[in-house]
Amino acid sequence: MSGRSIAKQLFDQHLVDGSPASGETVTLAPDQVLLQDTNGPMSFLQFEALGSPRLRVRRVVAYIDHNILQSIPETPTTIVPRNGRGPLRSDPSKAGNGICHQVHLETFSVPGELLVGTDSHTVLCGAVGMLAFGAGSMEVALAMGTGSYWVAAAEESSKFG
Repeated sequence: MSGRSIAKQLFDQHLVDGSPASGETVTLAPDQVLLQDTNGPMSFLQFEALGSPRLRVRRVVAYIDHNILQSIPETPTTIVPRNGRGPLRSDPSKAGNGICHQVHLETFSVPGELLVGTDSHTVLCGAVGMLAFGAGSMEVALAMGTGSYWVAAAEESSKFG
């Protein structure tokens, strides 16, 4: 046993750049992106604006679970197909499949992988040993377009164990 938490081990495994010292900004390499229908369309529009030629994460899944009337005509089902560039996977989940974070946990979760999502409940996938972050639409767009996710490192607490 290494004496480090699983979260810290996963953090180190996905660390691309930077020092994991408290307060330092580091670059992590996400494996998956989860998008839902409230912030997901904005992430795809921002991804398009970045001009990236293809998705830079292995899997991107867009969910329609909030069923919110959009002020823009784009929805995950209209945007995903035009952005599924390159050999990487980008799929829309049909409306009615269920709540995005629960469906993702049951269908696409992989222990040891890093997930970044536009739903605040994305962290639920941590229950199966993923490192999972909820993020804003621009951070997710950057993750899709660059293959990088930037986060401030925090000191690991031994308060609970």
